[in-house]
Amino acid sequence: MVYNDLGGDDDDTAYPFLGVEQERALMQFRGQRISVGGTTQDDQYMLFEPGAEGRARFQGDIEMELSSRVRFTFGNFRTLGWMGQSPATSNAQLAIRVQDGMSLSIDNGYIDNFSTWANTTGASANVAVDSSGRFRRSSSASRYKLDQQELEVPESLIDIPLIDWIDRGEYERRAQMDEQPRPFTEKDQSLHDAIQLRRIPGVVAETVKEYGGEQFITYGPDGQIEEVLYDRLALARTGILYRIIQAAFTEIKALQARVTELEGAAA
Repeated sequence: MVYNDLGGDDDDTAYPFLGVEQERALMQFRGQRISVGGTTQDDQYMLFEPGAEGRARFQGDIEMELSSRVRFTFGNFRTLGWMGQSPATSNAQLAIRVQDGMSLSIDNGYIDNFSTWANTTGASANVAVDSSGRFRRSSSASRYKLDQQELEVPESLIDIPLIDWIDRGEYERRAQMDEQPRPFTEKDQSLHDAIQLRRIPGVVAETVKEYGGEQFITYGPDGQIEEVLYDRLALARTGILYRIIQAAFTEIKALQARVTELEGAAA
């Protein structure tokens, strides 16, 4: 019989729970600690306990299967979540598997979801990550914009030089992985293969600022320049080109009229 221990640490009174046949207690409540499964080092269990961290702790491979296609997997003493500052030694890991090969995992601060890459769309990018690490949807409709004003941009933005480079983050991740022993696990091999040390075209944020594009760069919480708002910079440069072309077209029309006038006088 499954038992639910509703007493404190000194209360051994057992009560029937859920009516499921088991050899030992499935759930225990002692003080403010709730454990599912056993609580010894050799058991697999799920433990919820109070404290500043408000943490859930898992021993072994705990799986919760909602259907044949939806399964939540929590691995081996991993901290599922923290309220407040997590310790430097925490190694958070959460995996949600919807079907084979298509899982969402959070491991050491990285979010992996292969199905996001596999399922394509023709829509423009609409997700951004701010300096706090929070994901937000990017919007463009007028109702989301306050104090709208026409923006004048300097023509010097046209002169921003285009360069190419090797991404430092990818280079360092590749170098770190190349030092690991072989053979790789399937996951590590996939991560290794995804790093492509190719030259990337673009512009440098500091250069954009130097050429008068202060509004087209972002800063981190430490005040350092971080990135270029490429889509907005491209829009501004397109507007500058339009003005240049319009001015040239007006001048050409004036020259054509002058040529016609001179040809008429010569005749």
